[in-house]
Amino acid sequence: MWSWLTKVGSEAISKLTLRSAGMASASSTFAEPDIATEKATFGMGCFWAPEPIFGSKKGVVRTKVGYTGGKKENPTYYSMGDHTEAIQIEYDPSQTDYKTLLDIFWTTHDPTSRHKTQYKSAIWYHNDEQEKLAKETKAARQAEHRSPIVTDIEKFERFYDAEDYHQKYHLREHSRFYDSLKLTDPQLIKSHLATRIHGYMYGYGTAQEFAEESSKWGLSQEQLDYIKKNMARPRAIHCGL
Repeated sequence: MWSWLTKVGSEAISKLTLRSAGMASASSTFAEPDIATEKATFGMGCFWAPEPIFGSKKGVVRTKVGYTGGKKENPTYYSMGDHTEAIQIEYDPSQTDYKTLLDIFWTTHDPTSRHKTQYKSAIWYHNDEQEKLAKETKAARQAEHRSPIVTDIEKFERFYDAEDYHQKYHLREHSRFYDSLKLTDPQLIKSHLATRIHGYMYGYGTAQEFAEESSKWGLSQEQLDYIKKNMARPRAIHCGL
């Protein structure tokens, strides 16, 4: 069973209740970071649960989910062909590095568990250095497991964005809060703010880190309190694997 099944935060409130209760919103004045980023692409089972794992990590600018690794053109969730569900991370190399992201990858899912192609464990490298680090860390991690690591390491070719409803999937579950952000679907997939909130909302990040970062977001106090309440009340999420 994936280790991320037991590490997430949220609140057990029905969507009906969330929609019926109104939340004071504030339009964020937080501008999208205008910095040079690098990409990391991983397969870790289904893509819903891994996305918040990376969202609030230091140096992570954006995350999105989609399909990669196969030959079928324009895959969809119900016609995926030979692709794998994957997460793609944009990160600031001045704040974090690929090795750090690999450490998160190896420790937050079971790389010895073999699944069908849709849910396989995989690393798609974007350059020679990433390939080298992926292979080195795979070899090093093998010593920690009795069973063979089955993670595939492949050259990245193309990433197809998943349908809108898959993006920040668990953030969307908080429908009243999500609506208060006033983000369109195209904005959501590119939003640094949504990426960071998604991570914090599900328990990945400290209270101090959140306090320092969230002061720059331009959100209302009610919105901030809602995020903090969910950070303090973790619950499990899973993909049914």
